Amino acid sequence: MRIRISVALFVMALALAGCHSTKGDADGGASATGAATASDKIPLEVFAMSGCPYWVEAVGVVAPFVRQYSDFVDFKLYFIGEESEPGVPSSMHGEDEVKADILFVCTSKHAPDKLLPLLECMYGDPEAFPGNFGDCATKTGVDADVINACANGSEGKILVLESFKTSEDRNVTGSPTIMLNSQEFDGPRTGDGLARAVCGILGDRKPEMCAAIPEPLTIGMTIITDSRCEACGQYVEAVPTQLKQVFPGLQVRVLDFADPAAVEVYNQLAGSEFRFLPAFLFDQSIKQDPLFQQFEPYLKEVGPYFVLATEADFDPRAEICDNGKDDDGNNAIDCADESCSSRLVCRQEIKKRLDVFVMSKCPYGAMAVLSMPEFLTAFGADVEFSVHFLVTETFPGQFQSLHGPAEVAEDFRQVCAQKHYKAGNKFMEYFLCRAADYESDDWQKCAINGIDPQVLKTCSEGDEGRTLLSADATYSASMNINASPSWVANNRTPFSGLTAAEIQAGYCTSNPGLAGCATPLSGGAIQIPGAEGADEEGAGAPPSGSCAQ
Repeated sequence: MRIRISVALFVMALALAGCHSTKGDADGGASATGAATASDKIPLEVFAMSGCPYWVEAVGVVAPFVRQYSDFVDFKLYFIGEESEPGVPSSMHGEDEVKADILFVCTSKHAPDKLLPLLECMYGDPEAFPGNFGDCATKTGVDADVINACANGSEGKILVLESFKTSEDRNVTGSPTIMLNSQEFDGPRTGDGLARAVCGILGDRKPEMCAAIPEPLTIGMTIITDSRCEACGQYVEAVPTQLKQVFPGLQVRVLDFADPAAVEVYNQLAGSEFRFLPAFLFDQSIKQDPLFQQFEPYLKEVGPYFVLATEADFDPRAEICDNGKDDDGNNAIDCADESCSSRLVCRQEIKKRLDVFVMSKCPYGAMAVLSMPEFLTAFGADVEFSVHFLVTETFPGQFQSLHGPAEVAEDFRQVCAQKHYKAGNKFMEYFLCRAADYESDDWQKCAINGIDPQVLKTCSEGDEGRTLLSADATYSASMNINASPSWVANNRTPFSGLTAAEIQAGYCTSNPGLAGCATPLSGGAIQIPGAEGADEEGAGAPPSGSCAQ
């Protein structure tokens, strides 16, 4: 089970989102560095990419706030990028972003008191940014000659690379990231939100203007969950915590489906796309919050409630396939109920079978594929191996995948390669070549050694490829598999893994005693570019990393 609305999507929904680089740890979290500065001011550090649209929005909040609380906060601005080659700075949004970064770090050094007005002026006309530096320098009293001399010389590159290094050392990859007193600020990215946090840190030292900060709006939310749903609890705990970062006045009540009060509320959801639990229902008070318009696309009005759009999948009125009870009252229990026939727990066990579900352009899926030759050599005839692709069939013969149309096109080719070159796992030669350079669209270089590119082209661009991929879409959906890579041993037992040793351990748990189980296999994942920045699911993701739809 999974819930699509994660921390990242809450943040995005409320314009608290960020542009994320692929550097740093997979979680992209910022690390604290301990005590602030020698002064009594609270360190307010902002880490940004100057061309990131979320930072452009945040400037309109941060700059006025810093000006109002200048006696209490020590503002520093750092940029996120990398040294692509010795002495050469680069950043996600290209050369203009690097130019802007350099202009701002030079201003920070040579005219620090002019940085805020310069930011507001340049971002006040995003279409002209960063070419509007000259005009804004004139308007704000910045000595353009001094700043340009810094920006066009070695000093500017040195300063911006130092700024990049600070962001890297702090393990910051998301723009903008705001740190207050060396702790990441996770509240509402509004003036009141920042002020409330600063005044809380100041404690007895807080100024009179802190008393003018309005109390957060009280917003009621009802959560309907079900004690029979093992996976629901973590979301019932985590989602309100995330939401309170945005709506600090959130008041939550949790109702279990066994409670008649829960059923009364649930009846308004029954039969709709929101019938799955846990369900998160805001009352009408959320409409009064200033962030409602930004959050509204993630809500659906149902009766007196606004229901949060998730991809929960627990139907409280459907058969639970492994609890020994007739949950839906049709006199068929667990796997005897037709609705359970496709669930993993009810599938027929097929010994020595191994299936993996991947996205062809997912770096973690590629890492898993590259681990397979060692595994297949160790097990030989003791494994029947198949690869399946995680796509969504939006209309008959039309597909979507996490990494876009190029991934769907490659899925077509790979599913065709497996169909036409299944004997002896010959298809793996093509898969391995593509996995080693999974971002490339040059697939024909991998159709060699007896794998005919014309066969792949004819199949992948015709009805045969669509039929094959449609079968995979149905197959993965029936088992509720959505993360790449996901493994299933013996047609019914799921496990996760990237390395040959992890795959071996999962497979041998269901197939003990095979000769390959005694063969030492590599425990290190094969590293490929891009794995650090892959799209990861939140709670419930395979611990070794995954891309999840």
